[in-house]
Amino acid sequence: MLKANDPCWCGSGTKYKRCHRSREHQLEPGNLSPWRTVPAEIPRPDYAETGEPVRRPEARVKSPEIIERMRRACQAAAEVLEVGAAAIAPGVTTDA
Repeated sequence: MLKANDPCWCGSGTKYKRCHRSREHQLEPGNLSPWRTVPAEIPRPDYAETGEPVRRPEARVKSPEIIERMRRACQAAAEVLEVGAAAIAPGVTTDA
C-alpha cells in the first residue's frame, strides 16, 4: 500500500499524493444486474461454451472487398463507441 509521500506508481517522479491519490478514490463499486439469457437464435462464437477459441491452422487472406467492408464496419463501431462514451456519467446505468 502506497503512503502519501511515496513516489507515485506511474513513474512520473512526483509524490503519490500529488499524482494519482485523489483519482483512486473517485470510483466506487456499483450494483451488478442479474445475468440475462441470450436467445437461442443468436449465433454464439466458438469459445462461448468452453472459453477457448478453436485454433485455425493458418491465417485467412482477405479479399480487397472484404477488407473494405471491415473498414466500414470498424468505422461504424467507432461512431457507436463515441456516442456511447458521450452518455457515460456517474450514476448512469445500462439497466432499463
